[in-house]
Amino acid sequence: MEQIEKLATLFKAFTVSSYDIDPGGKARLTAIANYLQETAYVHAGKLGLGYDDLAANDTAWILSRMKIRVTERPDWDEELTVETWPRGLEKIFAMRDFRIFDRAGREVAEATTCWLMVNTLTRRPLRIPSDYLVFEPRTDAVFGEIPGKIRLPDGMAFCERRQVKYSDLDVVGHVNNVRFIEWCSDALGTDLLTGHFISGFGINFISEARPGDEVEITCSGKQSTEIFLSGKNITADRECFRAVCNLSKTEQPV
Repeated sequence: MEQIEKLATLFKAFTVSSYDIDPGGKARLTAIANYLQETAYVHAGKLGLGYDDLAANDTAWILSRMKIRVTERPDWDEELTVETWPRGLEKIFAMRDFRIFDRAGREVAEATTCWLMVNTLTRRPLRIPSDYLVFEPRTDAVFGEIPGKIRLPDGMAFCERRQVKYSDLDVVGHVNNVRFIEWCSDALGTDLLTGHFISGFGINFISEARPGDEVEITCSGKQSTEIFLSGKNITADRECFRAVCNLSKTEQPV
């Protein structure tokens, strides 16, 4: 029983590499999201709920909602430790939270995520068995509540259009969730992100985008420190994501 209980939490180490940093030498939001995704993947595998385990039954985990808060941007070569734990079920979601610490043990970021179990043949969500965990999950939550549905303001305007390419795809065959975050960062633009960074980020993943699909990205006014974005799959005529970015000034403009 003691060994099973230890599975409730996983710690995984990362080093901020040259391909993880922005022009200011700090870890990009997409790098942080990649660390979270990889840590979740490793932990799910140790719990017997990883990609290979679910694929054997034509099922997979799909990220549905995410909320990230960055309190201090990690530097190039910083050694990070990601702590993650599942905290049970909320309706149709399997919840998973994260904290990220630097080498000095200071917390630099935290996140919460909502996952769906889907049938990879029908692409439809499945009811998650109530006994899918072999231990009592942790109940502490970094934000105290699950990420809600993002409501867009009036006056959303065209930013850019993307066509789904091979490099956008993940193992399930659709646009990877981190790629959507990258698209949002790009839509904000270099001018805005020079002197600012994304300190808070929330996203709802609504539908898939697959090879060849064209996605139109719209956003709210860029004069605010809170900017909303939406991606509509023009090819399939459906919305694929909604996001909100909270901006903070960099310590030193890059």
